Amino acid sequence: MLCHSHYFRNQVLRPFFIAFVSFTFCTASVAQSKYCVDEIKDLKLPLLPGKIAIYYSAGHEKRAQELKMLLERAAKFYEDSLGIKVDLTLAAVAPKEWVQLLDKPYGLPTMKYWACRRGGGTFPEPRYAAIMPASMDGPLYKIGWQ
Repeated sequence: MLCHSHYFRNQVLRPFFIAFVSFTFCTASVAQSKYCVDEIKDLKLPLLPGKIAIYYSAGHEKRAQELKMLLERAAKFYEDSLGIKVDLTLAAVAPKEWVQLLDKPYGLPTMKYWACRRGGGTFPEPRYAAIMPASMDGPLYKIGWQ
């Protein structure tokens, strides 16, 4: 009987226990990711406050102002006509900050509501962040669309 018990403990329980502990620690580390909104704030970019917070890369305030005006007008329309409150943070970022936030090519506008990068964890509720290129020099703009 001792032989069977030893086999069961070493060949069945030990691998199961190792797999369980590994899974627990891996999922715990993923669940500790930050919301994309918080990752944007961590970059310490200049901010245009208002109904929609706009963070932008240095030297791109004009583009940020344009996006802010466009989004705030759209948010007002949705709130007035449909009763939908828009809760959004926008980042207009240059390539340097883009790669710190996303794992997508520069220039592809992106909307995130959890973590910025894929597989970044689970969260209790969505917090919306839009990430836009701060300039028109991404791959999308080099194919002749002007």
